[in-house]
Amino acid sequence: VRIKSGKCDSDCPSAYAFQIRAASTFRETRPCTNVPIPCPFDCQQTHWKYNFPQHLNEFHPSWRAAASPSFIEQITVTRHEELKLGIPDS
Repeated sequence: VRIKSGKCDSDCPSAYAFQIRAASTFRETRPCTNVPIPCPFDCQQTHWKYNFPQHLNEFHPSWRAAASPSFIEQITVTRHEELKLGIPDS
C-alpha cells in the first residue's frame, strides 16, 4: 500500500483507490477510519491505522516519548468508533 497524491494506491488486483482524508473522517454512516499512514519514525514504512500500534511497539518501542500529539490522535481509534463497528466492551 502506498499513498499517492492523497489517495491509497496498491498493486493488489482487489484494491480500489480512495481519498485518504475522506476515509479517515469518522461518520455515523461510515465509522471505519482504517487508512494507510506513513510511519513518522524514518523507517519508510506505511501501515494501516488499526495495525499501527503493533508496528510501533515492535519496531519503535520508545515511540510514545517522541510522538507528536497530532500523530497520536491520527492513530487513535475511539471507543465510539469501536462501538459503531460492533466491537463489544469486553
